[in-house]
Amino acid sequence: MLTFGELLGARHFGEMRVLRCSLRDRYDFQFSYRWGINEDLAPSGPFSETLINQGFAARVDGGYRRLAIGEFKSQGDSILGELDASATDWRKNPNSIDWLVCWDFDESVLGEAWTSAPIDGNPELREFRGQTHIWVPAPGNARNRPLAVTAMRGLLVQLMQAEELAAVEDWAEVIGSNYYDEDD
Repeated sequence: MLTFGELLGARHFGEMRVLRCSLRDRYDFQFSYRWGINEDLAPSGPFSETLINQGFAARVDGGYRRLAIGEFKSQGDSILGELDASATDWRKNPNSIDWLVCWDFDESVLGEAWTSAPIDGNPELREFRGQTHIWVPAPGNARNRPLAVTAMRGLLVQLMQAEELAAVEDWAEVIGSNYYDEDD
C-alpha cells in the first residue's frame, strides 16, 4: 500500500485521485481516473469505448473519466476467497472491484477459475496506468468480467529497469543510506 501511495504521489498512475481509502470499509479504496484519448499508457481507444458502452467510463473534457473501486492485498491471490460466492465469508461483490493492487501473487493458486496474462504482451487490455496483469475469469465464475491487477513487485522491477524513477531520486543513495549515521 505504501509503495502504491509513493508511486501515486509521483503521478506514475497518471491522473488518478483517491477519493476514499479505508481498510475497514468493504472495499479498500475508491478513486477517480482520467485519461486522454491518445495516451500510450491508458486504455486504448477501442477499449475505452468498450468501457463506455459497459457503463464503466464516460467521455469528459476531450478524454475519459471513470469512478472505480480498488482492493489492496499483500498476496493478491488471497482475494479469491472474498470473490467466491460459495464461500461462507463472501464479503465482496465479485463484479464491484475494478483494480486489485498487490505485492505479488501465485499464478498456480488461481487454478482453473482464472487465467492470468501479463499486460506487456497485451497493452490493448490495459485499464489503468501501472497495471501489470489481467485476470480473466473462467465461464461459470461469480465474476463476469476481467480484473485489472497490479503486482507491485513486478512493477517496481519494470520501473527500475526502465529507470523511470531516476528523476524522482537516486535510489542507490536512498537504499544504501543509514538514517542514523553519526555524520548527520
